[in-house]
Amino acid sequence: MKVKTLIATALLTVGSFSVVTFSLNTPGGLSSSSVVYASSTKKIRGHRISKPRLVFKYSSIIQNATFDPTKGVRYYYTSPDKVKISYKSHVDSSKPGKYAVIYHVKDKAGYNFHVTHYVTVRGLQLKKVYNPNEVGDGAYKVSPVGTSFKLTAMFNIKKAKSKGISWTSSNPQVASVSSDGKVTPQTDGVTMITTKFGDKTISTPVLVSEGSNINVTNSDDIWSQIDYNDEDGITYKQTNTLQQVITGLWFTNGEKFIYSQGQYKTPDEQAKQTSDIDDNFYSINNYGGYRYEDTFLKTGDHVILQTQDELGESHLYIGKYNE
Repeated sequence: MKVKTLIATALLTVGSFSVVTFSLNTPGGLSSSSVVYASSTKKIRGHRISKPRLVFKYSSIIQNATFDPTKGVRYYYTSPDKVKISYKSHVDSSKPGKYAVIYHVKDKAGYNFHVTHYVTVRGLQLKKVYNPNEVGDGAYKVSPVGTSFKLTAMFNIKKAKSKGISWTSSNPQVASVSSDGKVTPQTDGVTMITTKFGDKTISTPVLVSEGSNINVTNSDDIWSQIDYNDEDGITYKQTNTLQQVITGLWFTNGEKFIYSQGQYKTPDEQAKQTSDIDDNFYSINNYGGYRYEDTFLKTGDHVILQTQDELGESHLYIGKYNE
């Protein structure tokens, strides 16, 4: 790492104090104050001269913040002279930890000393994503086409922001998302907005509709006549032998919706819980018991199933909810 040099010019007389400030902007992240002193005096040509001191305003930064060793640093001196301050920073803001910055101060009066200042990089973690459409009890508002809303990433450190966060939509044709979390509904359908920071990922369900009459159609006729009942679970008609596993369930009255992830990871796991009724009708019994009858849902509302088949292809089917 290169050693960098700063130059400050003293303007006051010997015996008085002056301050040279190297602060340009506040570094990103929370910080605390710390003062570092050199030894109090030094003899130069028989004279006792007070050594200068460095004052560090910032001793901690947030992970991924831009760190500049010159920001928030003050230099106090008692001699009118040209002062050179060089530094070598070992701070890696991408990783939490404690790092050293070594400052070397010297001038024509004979000052020549090193000060080591320690900077703590505070680890940043994604805790949750604030969704203005969340109304409580696991329910969300349906998003009208063309009405944008903003998702906000929330971290373990208040008011923290990070450059390392990413936003993606599983179906941008239904709703797109910008790099700052702004979601724009495009057309009727469902999508998941994924927020990723570090090793933490949070998914937010979004259902888009122009009105209570959900304008969503089946992706194909492999499954049809979808019916959900709180007691009996999911029933459907199947037209061929291609196995599918449910990856997401959406229940909606056109104004609000409830989302649940699928219970099984593979079609084989789900097949073990699937009963053959008759005439190519099947029932997945373990999907009963959600007890949505205590919510806003009423008989005749919509249920949307997202599935993935054994070949890895995705499908979507719409059916009816029954109390």
